[in-house]
Amino acid sequence: MARDEGGGNSPLLARNVTFRASAASQQSQNSTETLMTKVFGTKNAPNQRVSESLDYEPVQNKIFYERMKAAKKERHLFGYTGHTLAKFIITMVSGILTGFFAVWMSNFVGTMFEWKNGFVQELLDEDGEHRVFIAYLWHAAYSCLLVSFAVALVQYWAPQAAGAGVTLVMAYLNGNHVPNLLRLRTLITKFVGTCCSVSAGLPMGPEGPMVHIGACLASVITYAECTCIRSGRWLSCFGKRAKSREAQIMEKMKVLDDIVSDSDHREFVSAGTAAGISAAFGAPIGGVLFAMEEACSFWNRKTSWRCFLSAVCATFTLQSLSKNAAHGMISFTGVHNYENRDWLMQLPFILVNAGVAGLLGAAFNSMRMWLWKLRASKTRHVLRIAEVIGLALMCTTCGFFFAWSAGKCIPKNPEWGEEYGIKFL
Repeated sequence: MARDEGGGNSPLLARNVTFRASAASQQSQNSTETLMTKVFGTKNAPNQRVSESLDYEPVQNKIFYERMKAAKKERHLFGYTGHTLAKFIITMVSGILTGFFAVWMSNFVGTMFEWKNGFVQELLDEDGEHRVFIAYLWHAAYSCLLVSFAVALVQYWAPQAAGAGVTLVMAYLNGNHVPNLLRLRTLITKFVGTCCSVSAGLPMGPEGPMVHIGACLASVITYAECTCIRSGRWLSCFGKRAKSREAQIMEKMKVLDDIVSDSDHREFVSAGTAAGISAAFGAPIGGVLFAMEEACSFWNRKTSWRCFLSAVCATFTLQSLSKNAAHGMISFTGVHNYENRDWLMQLPFILVNAGVAGLLGAAFNSMRMWLWKLRASKTRHVLRIAEVIGLALMCTTCGFFFAWSAGKCIPKNPEWGEEYGIKFL
């Protein structure tokens, strides 16, 4: 028991003082928030931050046992309740949709790159003294416009979509509840932001964001029955006939009520994580190993099968719909098809490249920790957008002038043969 403001005693759990702010504090906060504050942001971050853990263990009480007894009596399909079939359907749909998102992202980025490079090349081929400078200005404006749109979505609409999202998904699978991490709004922002950032020429790829996208898809599909079916918005899209049978459809959809717990939701998010890695690299086994070794802290036989099934569906969908994705979204192809002997001959250079990459990664992490102290807070919206614009200008300047100084690429001559090229050994 705890004494409230009025002097009476009330149960502490009934007051919800831990995760819910008082009405007076919310009203004062809304009154002080002006239009300029919403646009430019505030210097101080919100101080009402709380942490909450997910409830992976079932609450065994009287209501739980009554529902278990009722579930044994209601057999819908050949003596089964339909829960296992519904879980398999959700797992497969999550993998298929992750493959679709990977195809859409690859096609969008490829189209934007082809159009941008073609337009810049036309400007360089024209006659004029300032053609190089005009092409550079257009290239820089194009990149700054894309990254500004992506950062504005994150800052004003879905802040949980910032970054790659891999660490937050790992934290969620380890039992930490991250608010709004796997919502539909976060999914849309992550997909659009990744497309714009990669198309702008920033030194990043879709591997990390695809993990977050796969997890968001699995979560959105899991809770689709709660948000759409019960509200009636989903049924209204199919006309009056479906709307009139709303009660009957909702009665059949009650089979999904028992698979929206935190423990089942963890399995679906794990499967979505494996599907995202599988779609990025075209490796279903690699997606399962990533989910088992890196993302998940809880693992059993059911989780492994769900991850494998979702990863296979994602890879199959990607390779069926995209001709250029024989090895996933990240394909290491060139003018020559390497065999096993060629890879063995290149092994010393690969080891040197790996060592240099490790040193560059260590230098990047050290510089990042130093620059983190100089960055603006997450609530300073305009300053955050200005930071990304500066980064885009730096990357665009380096990439443009290095590519321009190297000259123009030419297609491979068929007369050169397969043995043409530089040989090290």
